[in-house]
Amino acid sequence: TRGIMFDTECYAAEQWRWNPASPLTFAQTCALARKRGAQTMQAIAKQYPEMTFLSMWLFSLNHKEAKSPDPLVALQGAQYGLWPDFLNGLLDAAPPALKLVDACEFGYYPDDRNGYLALYNQIRNVNGPLMRLCAPELRAKYARQVTAGFGFYLDRYLNRPTDTYSIAPLPGGTQLERLGINLNAAMDVADEYVWAYGEQSRWWKRTDVPPGGFDPRLKDTVGRDRLWEEAMPGITTTINTVRDPALTLQQVVALRTPAKNLAINPGFDQEKPTGENATTAVAPDWQSGAVPGFEQYQDEKSKGAFTWDKSAGAAQMQGVTDGCFIQKYRARPGERFLIEVEGKGAGHRLLMARWQTADGKWTQENEDFVFGFAPPPGKPLEIARGIVTVPDGAGQLVLLLCAAQQKPQEACWFDNLGVYRLQDLFK
Repeated sequence: TRGIMFDTECYAAEQWRWNPASPLTFAQTCALARKRGAQTMQAIAKQYPEMTFLSMWLFSLNHKEAKSPDPLVALQGAQYGLWPDFLNGLLDAAPPALKLVDACEFGYYPDDRNGYLALYNQIRNVNGPLMRLCAPELRAKYARQVTAGFGFYLDRYLNRPTDTYSIAPLPGGTQLERLGINLNAAMDVADEYVWAYGEQSRWWKRTDVPPGGFDPRLKDTVGRDRLWEEAMPGITTTINTVRDPALTLQQVVALRTPAKNLAINPGFDQEKPTGENATTAVAPDWQSGAVPGFEQYQDEKSKGAFTWDKSAGAAQMQGVTDGCFIQKYRARPGERFLIEVEGKGAGHRLLMARWQTADGKWTQENEDFVFGFAPPPGKPLEIARGIVTVPDGAGQLVLLLCAAQQKPQEACWFDNLGVYRLQDLFK
């Protein structure tokens, strides 16, 4: 057990609201709230001083009051007006090894990476508005011991488009793919934790209702109290691929077959390769001809040679200081691909994934991926391999088999290119 998850929300009595009828002033009540926070943390830390205290909100719960011209005045009438001082008490007593996580439930609402980045900055910015709620003597401790995470509301991706809380799929995509995009963005931005919550469906079968029965409160929902996998087939795999990329990589490698390989001329042994997913090159500095099915690029200062080693069934570069073989594939935002290629030889070699729009313009450069080569057990060739996710706005996946820093007589080879759409492998 790493720690506890603390739910700040009021479900009955409003324990964090100051009562003006109280014999204590607001300032006196805040002081008492801070004392209670310290006592709570002392009890927790006595048992587990190195735990993770993950709260559905820390100071982010009061972001509106923090932005007010006078936060103290705004807090006096707020539903959670006493929470900041209780939190200051938690920080007072938190031992140095204890981690606090603002696992911000407002993470339910972003619909892109920028939305999560904005929340992250709000939580982690020690010069931002939230620090007006943090006691000055605790701000350095906050910076050391508080991390940022997010809540993730699954129902938004199951609800009907007309529902209040819903996210529509991207053009040509599905709500499940949209879920994967946003969950991946949340995980990328969070320091460590993203927690998921859903109301319409469940992860295990109910034992308190007859077969086929359901909670009557859910009768008008899409989920209707079914298992999540029944309500949204594939959701378990989608979540797991984001949660544990290393395990997912092992799984998809075991599932790949030649019939599902989207690469054109993957074995570098076809004189007239064909492939429905290949798209034509549009960049003026790309060339074709060395290897059937591939374009090539070389920096103007590089004077190397690109050749097809037909007898070996491989693409070869010699004396290249900066260049690559290129192949492109149609793709939709949210799709995930396993990409891999084998290689050997001199120079700095990489497998790179980049993105273009459907009409061939470069986009989302901050979402480029690179994978280095490593020798797998019992294999003569090294392999570069990884999973990539198509970002918003992209219409083509561009693979680059790169080599650099070769001396004039040095050469390298590429072979056995694989490009697999994960949804095809998991069918």
